[in-house]
Amino acid sequence: MLQSWLVGAEPALHDVPREAARPAVSEFVGRIEEELERAKRFDLRLSLVLIDVPDESPIGDNVASWMQDTVRQELRGSDVLGTMSGHRVGAILTHTDSSASDKVVGRLRQRLGEAATRLKLAGVRVGYAAFSPECRTAEALLSRAAREAQPVAL
Repeated sequence: MLQSWLVGAEPALHDVPREAARPAVSEFVGRIEEELERAKRFDLRLSLVLIDVPDESPIGDNVASWMQDTVRQELRGSDVLGTMSGHRVGAILTHTDSSASDKVVGRLRQRLGEAATRLKLAGVRVGYAAFSPECRTAEALLSRAAREAQPVAL
């Protein structure tokens, strides 16, 4: 069973003091940090995927539900979904390196592109980052995934 849908993190995590963050923010970032610690300790692979939908989305309050349903179809039971804001979703891909993440993200872009076309939703972007010597913190993973995000094809 896919792990719980966690609420969390704002787009500019480095600007939000940890103690000032909403509890939900800390929950998802905390989960990323837990998985990173596990990856460091046991030399495991780990990736983080970010999916961004423009704030002016015509599907309004249904964004999180739509993304959850769409993304869940491409993830495994050990992967963790979390909202980063009303229109940004994150997925922690456990035991997944950059090469495997690239394949998952390719399938996600295709599935999200098909759904976005049906919903007439432009501007959906997907990016990812893999745990590496350059990305050893939650902030580094989130920052790289956001920088690498590319639009889905409509």
